[in-house]
Amino acid sequence: MKTQLRLLLNSFSAFLNSKSGNIVPTFLRNLKWPKALKFILPRALELKIEITFTLIILVVLSAFNFYGMHTDRFYFGIPENYVFTGLALLNIWYVRHLWRRLNDHGVSNKRIRKMELIMYAVWFGYGYLMVDVIIGLQETRDLKNYIVADSFFVRSYCMIVLYGLLMLLSLRTFLHRKALFGSFSFKNSTEDLDNWSPADMSE
Repeated sequence: MKTQLRLLLNSFSAFLNSKSGNIVPTFLRNLKWPKALKFILPRALELKIEITFTLIILVVLSAFNFYGMHTDRFYFGIPENYVFTGLALLNIWYVRHLWRRLNDHGVSNKRIRKMELIMYAVWFGYGYLMVDVIIGLQETRDLKNYIVADSFFVRSYCMIVLYGLLMLLSLRTFLHRKALFGSFSFKNSTEDLDNWSPADMSE
């Protein structure tokens, strides 16, 4: 199967480089196979998909953070439960402006840069909360006679996975932002970032 796929890709690559392949756009002819399989979707579309999944995870984790890990009740009067909500609001604020920037709704690169600097701190906040869940899970497992809700371990593992996915999606969002709009320069904080030429959105 792998051999057949390799032959097919080589044949298609040869066609793109031949005279008959002149009707194919230049960027397709310049792609390296089979690495080209990694770039099926445009970067802008990939970024929008990542933003959508990020928002879904933020909603689920927000609910988990208000839900008691050792009981089956919601607790809205505990200040610590609002830590993730604050981080989630900053994340939503960032991806909202990033989405508008993708649609050319007047959001400047300079504003995106400021928000991304905040997002770096938010990313470490996610890591801290994930470690906190891991520590709580380990401490509960060490206490053999400790009574917890039946769904405690399931929720704990789900939260760890969701935190990991959220951190991974955030990193990919940073990388796609860089590919689409270019690198941020910190040599002059007053420079006009809107004069930069964005990368090709159709990569």
